[in-house]
Amino acid sequence: MPDPPGAEPEPTPVDRRLEELLDEVRASPVPEAHGLTQRVVRTARWQRGVREALASIGSLSSALAEGAVTLLGLRRGRKG
Repeated sequence: MPDPPGAEPEPTPVDRRLEELLDEVRASPVPEAHGLTQRVVRTARWQRGVREALASIGSLSSALAEGAVTLLGLRRGRKG
């Protein structure tokens, strides 16, 4: 017989085990992480600068390679 609309289905053994494990996690206290926010922000800031520099170097390298290929006529499929 189908469950009436809005009724919760009976939890499976896997669902019950998951709830047990989640209850253990919920009950354990969260350890204090002194300075974690500052470390994360500091790391994100220097990575942002490095990322921008590497992206610029990559763009310049790509442009130089494209120019060299064009000047040397090394294009594939070129007929003539």
